[in-house]
Amino acid sequence: MILLLPNQGGISAMLLATGVTLADIERETAPRVGPYRQVRASSGTTSTFVAPVLRSTIELGGVTDQYVLRRGALLDGTAITSFPDADRVRLVKQYVPSTGTVTVDDVYTAVPVNNELIEFHHLHPQEELRAAVRAGLKRCYMVDRSAVTLSTASLERNLSSSASWITDPQQVYGIASFTAGTESTLLPLPQSWHRAFGKDGRAWLAASPDPYPATLLVTSRRPHYSYVNGTTSTAGPLLDDDVLAVDLHYAASAAHVEAWRIAQDKLQDASAERRRLTLPEAAAVFTAAAYQHFQPPKASWGFSEPFGGGGLSRRTSLW
Repeated sequence: MILLLPNQGGISAMLLATGVTLADIERETAPRVGPYRQVRASSGTTSTFVAPVLRSTIELGGVTDQYVLRRGALLDGTAITSFPDADRVRLVKQYVPSTGTVTVDDVYTAVPVNNELIEFHHLHPQEELRAAVRAGLKRCYMVDRSAVTLSTASLERNLSSSASWITDPQQVYGIASFTAGTESTLLPLPQSWHRAFGKDGRAWLAASPDPYPATLLVTSRRPHYSYVNGTTSTAGPLLDDDVLAVDLHYAASAAHVEAWRIAQDKLQDASAERRRLTLPEAAAVFTAAAYQHFQPPKASWGFSEPFGGGGLSRRTSLW
């Protein structure tokens, strides 16, 4: 049995103030996949709102048939009290340039208020854009080192049951251990031999000698999707203000690639007209971002078996 402890000086030590929210990633992704703009409402009714920036004496166009997203916040970020989630998404039914009035396809429960921030999107904000962002975060990785306490001796340990984000043995880069109570005085010692392997659809770990009763440090590749608001999450980010410790460009680039999978028809025309990136171009941008923002430990070589002539195997250097 393994019990997960808080990270020792790892990603949990990051200041969340340096992270980005789920809404930030969506706003960064939106212009990459189609027309997008933010406006300020000055007034509204149950089926309309007025955006001063959209007033014009000519037919501007460009917002009809787009999705209207209300996040329940004012321009300065202040939350609107008791904003109903059912009012978040609508389609533009009509746009009158002379007054800057936008009519939506379904009535609101809460009337848009002065200085409310409203967004226009090409993709459906929930079913397509948010789905692409959440899927993209599963493609974005960081190197994480987590401490686990060992309650019993065991030849094989189920890592997935203790660290839910470790689902593939190839995610494990290395392990080390330190004697309980010496964390602040002694450096952890790399385990002389270990092997991660798959069993029953999960990632397992064998080590020799068995580190029990020492605390075990597992260094692994971890998706950003699994680390939300400074703690482990199996559901990923769900709310606008959920905070992730991921680079904004890295996350948006991954979401762009996923948007091609989720809403290919909507992205095809714009890319054909060279107004947006094609899928190969978007993939190249994401690949470059991944090289920049995810740097796994360097490879080294070690014995593949604790005893006997098992030969050499590829390992990673962590210390």
